[in-house]
Amino acid sequence: MLGFRRKRTNLHEKYDYPLEGVAAGVLQPLPVIVVTRRFDSRHHGTAMGFFTLGVVLAPAIAPGLAGLLVDHVGWRAVPLAAPPFALLAAVVAGRLSTSTAPTAGLFAGLRLPLLAQPAFLRACGVAFCYGVAMFASAYLVPVFVQLGLGRSASAAGAIMLPAGVALASASPFGGRAADRWPRGHVIAVGMLVIALSHGLLLALDAGSALLALAALMITARLGMALVLPSLSLGALAGLPAADWPAGSTLVSLARQLGAMLGVAGGALFLHWRLEALPVLAAFHQTFVLVVFVCLAGALAAWRTTRA
Repeated sequence: MLGFRRKRTNLHEKYDYPLEGVAAGVLQPLPVIVVTRRFDSRHHGTAMGFFTLGVVLAPAIAPGLAGLLVDHVGWRAVPLAAPPFALLAAVVAGRLSTSTAPTAGLFAGLRLPLLAQPAFLRACGVAFCYGVAMFASAYLVPVFVQLGLGRSASAAGAIMLPAGVALASASPFGGRAADRWPRGHVIAVGMLVIALSHGLLLALDAGSALLALAALMITARLGMALVLPSLSLGALAGLPAADWPAGSTLVSLARQLGAMLGVAGGALFLHWRLEALPVLAAFHQTFVLVVFVCLAGALAAWRTTRA
């Protein structure tokens, strides 16, 4: 019986998680297409801002809800919480669909010649840099709280919760900024804010108050709130409408590649520096790397608008 149960666990690990990844990958490029087809161009940024609010608020709330389920119902209740939300999302998405919009081919996202356009290639570079910075920060900061500052895991979680709420709350304002000012400039300012907040992490040590770290993380998330609504919209600005699905797919791919590199590369770089340096110095050098990535993204975004 034990062997049979172990075999089932292995099958779950082998098939379920890749299927979730495939489904998430299919969904990633679609919101910007829905926004551009369902809303007037003057309000694209605002619509993306409110969409982003939901995207970032859910991960901020979900861990707490999962903890309540584990404590009061049991861990088996956690997977059962997802299907009702997925079904609700499917119903709402069905109501948003329109038969008058042009359709893209199944392999629209594979139109790699779009990358030959310098402005669009820079936009993908910005998305890549943003993915690196956001996910490197999401990995590094909780580890920094525990290893660098010597605090508990619960303290690390408490640091990230206000930052997530701040990101969700500020996203609609970031969307409005995308409608009022050049989107490349909005993205560049957001990336500079993220760079500044991570640069100031170098001033923290084991004696620093957690409130200072929380303030820096909130500042970083405010910068992300400026970037997210404009990211895909800015990339599509110079493309004909027929190329929007392909463009959205490629930008999403660039962001996800950056996210993978942000977590894996950040972990490897930190491990490498920990072999040669004290803990705080190793973290500081890793944060410097995040700062340089943000600065590269800001430069590319500014040049995209000027082009």
